[in-house]
Amino acid sequence: MDDNPTIPATEEADSADVHKAFDALRAAWKEHGGLTYKQRMSLLGSLARTMRVQRDDLAAAISADYGNRSTIESILGEIFTV
Repeated sequence: MDDNPTIPATEEADSADVHKAFDALRAAWKEHGGLTYKQRMSLLGSLARTMRVQRDDLAAAISADYGNRSTIESILGEIFTV
């Protein structure tokens, strides 16, 4: 079984895709249970580091979603806050 199953990005997800994603989340929760404080903090630290590394790509994607949004506005409003 794939440890990190993903659903490919598409224009729209149908309800079967959403149910599949939630079923995978439920199964992972049942298998691994809750995370300790230390584990959660480690994962959040990884998220913050990844967002810093991917900052420019994230800002470009946000800009495209909003129709040419300012890079600085995206970084300050959406990325910096994480």
